[in-house]
Amino acid sequence: SHDLRDQGKAAARAFDATCTLEFFVFDRERALKFHGSFNDNQDSPTEVDHHYLRDAVESLLCGIEPAIGFARAIDCSI
Repeated sequence: SHDLRDQGKAAARAFDATCTLEFFVFDRERALKFHGSFNDNQDSPTEVDHHYLRDAVESLLCGIEPAIGFARAIDCSI
């Protein structure tokens, strides 16, 4: 069994993560292409206007740069 918790917050610091539910998407060359929030309304799924994570992944799968590369994540601080 492996413990995947970031006990010393080394991984969080390495990626500049500031809160939980913060996503990082890399391309096949391991270049960071998206960093941030899942969507623009985590409190109300029916009122989401922008699906940041989904859009970034779909763009990269189509071979294009994501339109939004950063979307500020707002949740519990690390």
